[in-house]
Amino acid sequence: SGARLVPMTQNRLLTPPDYDRDTRHYEFETGDANMHYEVGDSLGVYAHNESGRVSEFCAWYGLNENDVIRLEAKAGEQELPAVMTIAQLFTQVLDLFGRPKRRFYELLSLVATDDAERGELMHLSNEQFAANTRETLTHADLLRRYASARPSLEHMIDYIPRIKPRLYSIASSPQEQPHEIALCVVVDDWTTPSGQYRRGLCSDYLSRQQPAQLHRVLAKVNAGVVSMPEAHSPPLVMAGLGTGIAPLRSMVRDRAFSIAHNVDGAASTAGPMALYFGARYRKSEFLYEQEWLDLHDDGRGPLTHLSTAFSRDQAHKIYIQDKIAKDAPLIYDYLVTQNGYFYACGSSAVQDLRHTVAKCIAHEGKMSEADAEQYVTNMMIEGRYCIESW
Repeated sequence: SGARLVPMTQNRLLTPPDYDRDTRHYEFETGDANMHYEVGDSLGVYAHNESGRVSEFCAWYGLNENDVIRLEAKAGEQELPAVMTIAQLFTQVLDLFGRPKRRFYELLSLVATDDAERGELMHLSNEQFAANTRETLTHADLLRRYASARPSLEHMIDYIPRIKPRLYSIASSPQEQPHEIALCVVVDDWTTPSGQYRRGLCSDYLSRQQPAQLHRVLAKVNAGVVSMPEAHSPPLVMAGLGTGIAPLRSMVRDRAFSIAHNVDGAASTAGPMALYFGARYRKSEFLYEQEWLDLHDDGRGPLTHLSTAFSRDQAHKIYIQDKIAKDAPLIYDYLVTQNGYFYACGSSAVQDLRHTVAKCIAHEGKMSEADAEQYVTNMMIEGRYCIESW
């Protein structure tokens, strides 16, 4: 698959320890793995299930986790080690604590020995399936709920999906850190309708890795979905919400490095950069605050314009689109007059920023909003208006 084991060299908490969001900065040493990357690329991380939970499940299911099994991959399937322990199978390969699809319920209905359980599984309504999904019931949860259904190890290998890599935007500059890759990741956590606290597999896995213990992570660089200008001359307008700051940090640091070291004459030709960052509270969520202040340097640094919106720091909520709307002359100058690029990264809310940008262009360009919306659409077609949201 092209994935490589890379040592984690940093696991640094960016938010306060007692805060309700756990956001971290990670760095990986990639030199020995020969992993090259570009601005805008992402890193696919292959998580492992927590070994303690796997041991507990194996003991309950009557499996000896140290038993060695031999595997043969079917045609077209991801290759697996020919020999592994049952513990490795459930820790590194099968998504035991992931959400089951309907076919897993069908498997359980075929092997259940209790009539009531079999009937419930066979006649599972769409509403009940949806309720189970909202509750984020896992494969392991269902096996415990329908205890008479005991599929064989072979069946579980066929019916429980493989753990898939989770893609995270790279937050470092390949020029500045050619042999390291940085990520900025918030732990995905939630409380289910019944009150169960859950954490996402990969973000939780990363938070538990300790550089001091020389922990290594299986990862692979994936090509970016956003287009970057070929040179550093066009202006960049960047809008990030929360950990959407990650790819923008890569862009800013890459251009700043080029300016500082006059790469391809960037010291005299690099265009301006404007960064808009939005979160809830400045004190708790201004990710990489000191870096941005240093790079901005009150307008003297390579980050020419820095504007923040912390929605809950005042009685009336201020959002990132409010700050962009106030800067209509700058938006028009950078994006229309100078033919610059716009990047919106973060939660799905950033997709609505195109309307704010269009209003800025309409106002400053003395054109209709329809014409301004068309201008933004044309920017998208040209690869100058890029969205990375999740």
